[in-house]
Amino acid sequence: MLLGLFAGALWDIFASGASFNALFLTTVGFICGTLINTIMRNNVVTAFILSTAATLIYNICYWLFHYIFGGLDSAVYMLLRFYLPSIIYTVILVPLIFIIVRFIEKKFAEE
Repeated sequence: MLLGLFAGALWDIFASGASFNALFLTTVGFICGTLINTIMRNNVVTAFILSTAATLIYNICYWLFHYIFGGLDSAVYMLLRFYLPSIIYTVILVPLIFIIVRFIEKKFAEE
């Protein structure tokens, strides 16, 4: 949770997110940490489910707040041409990144 707060604060400082990223990453960090510690196991399936849900919620909320509520033109165009493809690319790469991180973690745990 604290790592999410720190990462979100840095992201907001350098990308001017108006505290959106810090609040979202703190909330996601708390929810995912609680779920992994109480209900779920830390494996590729749960990583895929939680990452997919967090990515989908983040991108849709960001799009709603900045394009729809902000009254910007071409909101649907940005959703279809930028946000949905970024969700798909992220979801496709999550298992690969999880496996690489798990391999590195086990390698350092042996030493």
